[in-house]
Amino acid sequence: GTVVSHLRNSNDFKGAFQRTFKGIREIFFSAYQSYIWNECVKQLVRQTSNEVYSVYYEAGKLVFPRGWKPVDAFPLVAPDLSADDKTMKLIDNVLAIEKMKLSDFSTDEHVFVARLREVCVVPQDLVMEEGNDERSRKQKVVLSFSLPKGAYATIVTKALFQQ
Repeated sequence: GTVVSHLRNSNDFKGAFQRTFKGIREIFFSAYQSYIWNECVKQLVRQTSNEVYSVYYEAGKLVFPRGWKPVDAFPLVAPDLSADDKTMKLIDNVLAIEKMKLSDFSTDEHVFVARLREVCVVPQDLVMEEGNDERSRKQKVVLSFSLPKGAYATIVTKALFQQ
């Protein structure tokens, strides 16, 4: 049956999830892994920065530093993750908030890979042009830049203008 009909008869959310299309489940697994990474990096930035500012995104807020010595990379959470004690403590704190354990990322359905992801993303070939908006009497700014895979231009743009 469908997800809705399954939930209509029970509170079995895991069973309902199993009834979704496999490709959609893969996207959800990856999105949750990214969300956990974002939450870990938020704590890391707060711990290593004198001053931070927030930018809203679909899952809450991201935190950006002012005057920070950035960490090169932070690991994605996976059951085979191996990291120093400080990193593991930070990850454990975030997982506790989520009521999760590292072992919960061990599943027959999806393989979570513990790879490092860059923390600091710097836009390349950044060009900013000012001018008049053709549709109104206001000024406009046109940005052009490139980002590595996995970085979002909307977040970079919000971060650039909320400093």
